[in-house]
Formats: sequence, C-alpha cells, structure tokens
Amino acid sequence: MRALLLVITFLGLAGCRAEIPVAGSPSAPAATGVTPGVTTSADPRAAPFRVTIAGRAYRIEAYVWRDFMPISPPDGKPMIASIKAIAEDGAPFPTTITADRVWVYGSATWESAPTEVRRSPEGGAPPSQIEVVARDGRKWDPGTKVDVTLRLVSGGASYLVRVTGVIIERTS
Repeated sequence: MRALLLVITFLGLAGCRAEIPVAGSPSAPAATGVTPGVTTSADPRAAPFRVTIAGRAYRIEAYVWRDFMPISPPDGKPMIASIKAIAEDGAPFPTTITADRVWVYGSATWESAPTEVRRSPEGGAPPSQIEVVARDGRKWDPGTKVDVTLRLVSGGASYLVRVTGVIIERTS
C-alpha cells in the first residue's frame, strides 16, 4: 500500500512543471500551475510567477499599502493589498475564473480571503483583468518588501501565482 502511494505521488509530481523565472520579471517564461482538478496544499511561497489555465497565461501585479492619513490612528491603519490578475493575451478575463485566497509574506504571513473581486466593466477593471482586494492586514512598516500570492479558482481546480519584491507603500 505504501509503495502504491509513493508511485501515485511520484507520477502526480512528474506531471507538474514549473519554470523559475527572474523574480517579478514580466518577461519571465510561462509556467504551469497546479495539476488541473486538484486543490493544492502546496506552499504558496513557491508558486510560479505565471499560470496557465485552459491554455491561457495569467500573471499578477500587486500594490500593498498602509494609510497614515490624519484621520487614521497614530500608528496607521492595517495593510490593504490590491492584486490584479492579468490575462497576458489581452482577451477578456473569463468569468469562470475567480480568486479566493491571498497571502502576503514579510516577517510573518498575512493570509486573507478577498473582501472584493472587481471585474470589468462595473468594477472598473480593464476587460483583461480582475482586481482582488484584501483588507485589515498586518501593520508592517511602509518600505518593507513583501511577496504576494493569489489563488485563482476555475472549474474546481486551484492555481497559485505570485509576485515578489512588492514594497509596502504609505499614504499620508
């Protein structure tokens, strides 16, 4: 039984392929995501910089900030992350793909369900993108570099995609 489980695990892993591009590079090669039909418990920090879903490539861009406006508490408001999932071919983002989880990695991990998923045209996102917003994060210092991972979901399959080297901005 144990040998059978090892063979199944090996065959499952052999079918996965991920290329390691230069961190955050928009010209990095495409990599496949999680094996279709399988929800993964893999480490989101090791997600590829691009995923392919139904033959189309997707990547993310992230903007992370903390608000220190005069109406904010003296130590600022918690972090907010805005993540854009982008269809690289420029065609409309499929309505069959959504996002259900966000991870931000710094000195610790902030994991959150999105508070908003904005689509075109009513959400203000361009047709080839969705914007995912997560609120009430940690109170890490502005200027800190973080990595962001987004979990996309389509047809019962989960796909992790990440971007690295995002700077926490400060609004004041």
